[in-house]
Amino acid sequence: MRRTLVNGREMAEGAAVVPPDDALARAGDALIETMRACGGRVWQRERHMARLRRSAAALGYAGFDAGAVDADVDAALAGAGPGPLRVRVCVSAAGLRWVEVADALPASPAPALSTALTVPGGWMPSFWFAEHKTASRAHLAHAQRTMRASGVGTALLLDAAGRLGEGIHAAAFAVVDGEVMTAPVRGILPGVGRDVLRERMPEVVERAATRDEWRAATEVFTVSAFAGVTAITAIDDAPVADGGPGPGPVARRAALALHDAARSGARGAPARRPAE
Repeated sequence: MRRTLVNGREMAEGAAVVPPDDALARAGDALIETMRACGGRVWQRERHMARLRRSAAALGYAGFDAGAVDADVDAALAGAGPGPLRVRVCVSAAGLRWVEVADALPASPAPALSTALTVPGGWMPSFWFAEHKTASRAHLAHAQRTMRASGVGTALLLDAAGRLGEGIHAAAFAVVDGEVMTAPVRGILPGVGRDVLRERMPEVVERAATRDEWRAATEVFTVSAFAGVTAITAIDDAPVADGGPGPGPVARRAALALHDAARSGARGAPARRPAE
């Protein structure tokens, strides 16, 4: 099932197009949000929309209309079924609104497993533009092609010194000598899942793991509000820790915390910290 609205108008399957003179088509000048919905409710909708508003203001999107985007999301969800669903929003600098709702796999309380390759120089801490989720994502598309050709499941972006920045579509975490760390938001997307997890796991510190640290880490995992937690079992063909078959205890706890937050949100209940 897929429903697509362009500027509030539902389009027939395969009929949705971006006008050739729009900023999205001409320069990839647009903002994106990908959200998870279930039972007609979008999880962490307020955070996603707040990030969209912040980015629109920072990048000078004079035609951005948050109310119209919210209305489009509601219209796309109406009649889409209980889900689980993927809700994708794209807003161009010229004001074009594209909202798409499609079936998604159910969220899991357990981490997924993946191998990874690294992209040296893929993270540039001084590149503030990367702190906004835009359609200008050629560098990520290149990383995706590289990882698929290599037969791995994801990519991890490193800075020029080899420090661990983020995953290709997710925040990255490393467990080193018992310390859980994630890179500060400098040239990195302020992920919604990252924020939720840091609220529920206050022991997480904002520090980028050095090359020696992430190579020696007992766990490396990524976190996405949409995809959940993914435990990395090998990086550049080298096993993480002892190369065991399953996720580590921190990744399992992170996945449960994120899943519990999603369930609480679906019930409309206030956020709770998991029991120690």
